[in-house]
Order: sequence, then C-alpha cells, then structure tokens
Amino acid sequence: MSLLTQFVRVAYDHRRLFKWLIPVRGPVRVQLDGFSMYVRLDDWAVGARIAVNRRYEPHVARVFQSLLRPGAVVVDVGANVGYYALLAASRVGPAGQVYAFEPGASSCRLLEQSAAANRFDSVRVFECAVSDREALVGYGMDDSNGRISHEQVATSALQVRAVTLDRALAGERKVDVIKIDVEGAEARVLRGAAELVQRDRPAIVSEFCPFGLRLASSVEPLAYLDQLRSLGYELRVIPVNGPVPAPESDARILEQVEGDGAGDHVDLLATPIP
Repeated sequence: MSLLTQFVRVAYDHRRLFKWLIPVRGPVRVQLDGFSMYVRLDDWAVGARIAVNRRYEPHVARVFQSLLRPGAVVVDVGANVGYYALLAASRVGPAGQVYAFEPGASSCRLLEQSAAANRFDSVRVFECAVSDREALVGYGMDDSNGRISHEQVATSALQVRAVTLDRALAGERKVDVIKIDVEGAEARVLRGAAELVQRDRPAIVSEFCPFGLRLASSVEPLAYLDQLRSLGYELRVIPVNGPVPAPESDARILEQVEGDGAGDHVDLLATPIP
C-alpha cells in the first residue's frame, strides 16, 4: 500500500476531526466530463472526492461507461449523490432511461437537482432501498454512504422503505446494465431481481466486499459469487489499471481482495454467458 493510500485512509477514518476546515456546507456544482453535478464538500465519502478529483472511481467508471449505448436502460442501485446515474444519462441520451435507487433523502435531492441542471429527463429517482423483499428496514448513514439492516430495524438511526427490483420495475423496459453498490446488501438486491436478471440478461457491475456481505446480506462471499454464476454469468475483477481480464475463478477473485475489513473490496463485472 502506497504512502498516499495510507494517508487517504487515515484522513478518511478521522474525517470528522477535519470537517471544521471545510467552510462550505451547502451543495456546490462541479463540472465533470460530459455533465455537471451537485455535491457537498462536507461529504467526505463521495462528494468531496468528486469535487477535488473531478471524477469518481475512474477504473469502475471506465468499464461502466463501456457498457452504455444510446437508448440503453440502466439501473443504479445505491445511487448515492448520482455520479453513475448522471454518467449513464449523459451516454444513453434522451432515448435511454436511468432508474436510480437511493434511500438517503439528501442524496436524492442532490441527484434530482443535478438531473434538472443537465436536463437529463431520462433519470427517474426512487427514494428507497433495494433488497430481497418489500419491508421497512433499518438504515445507518456515514456521510452519504449507508447500510440497510433487516435485523435491527427498531434500533437503527433511521428506517427506510425497501423494494425489490422485480416489483419496482415490473412492466418497464428491458434493462441493459445494472450497477449495485449497497455496502454489502448486494446479495439481497440480486435475490430480489432474479426474475429481471433472468429475463433481460443485463451486464452487472457490483461491489464485492466480503465483510459487508456477511453483515448486510448474511451470506458468505463465495455464496454471492455462486449466486451470480447460477444466473448464468461469468465474473471478472475490474482492474485499477489495464484491460479487463478473462473470466476469473472464485479463488482468483478472493485473492484480489486486500483483506477482510469493512473497507476491503473489489468491483466485479458480471456478464451473461453467451
């Protein structure tokens, strides 16, 4: 791990001590490649990074963007403040459609503000969580990031509504791409989208965090990989640099996860087997 990476992690872990240094508390509009968006500079999880770098997760965004075509239909689960939803809207054009699911109310407002500023009428925001059943779930936030809980609803700081993609998008257009980043609830999202995935065979970009999957989905990491494979998908880790590799084994995917902590993860590209 480089010194810069170590510094960034330490700064993030102690971000509350540094927030008083940020004088701007309200949303600011930043110009990115192909679109602009509103972020909060005191959101160190996502917003401040976008404002400083003028991009977000460039290796994942590169692969995600390669999947987009004019007129495509994209589902962004865990949209946060909307980087991927807006990136998708800028590429699929007015003939396309972007469905963004996000339980954080303030993040939804920023995403709606950004979509309006860019005149992205194709973006539809669902202010709710996504899971494997429709229910009221617990929700805990850390800056703009958040994690749902089906087990600790009453004791959670917040309660939010959860839906399944199978129900929420029933009767909608064929889905081409799904991006899932929900702090470990990815296995629940996939269970609640089994019919949609089997019907439409979309490409799937998913975070893969063993710690988060155990915590939020109550599944072992290998079970999530098996879940994707059972739906007829081959899996690859999205590399930080270089081309996307050939399909990889479970063992090879696990090798690339740095550790077993809350922040240790890789991003997967799941593509349907022809």
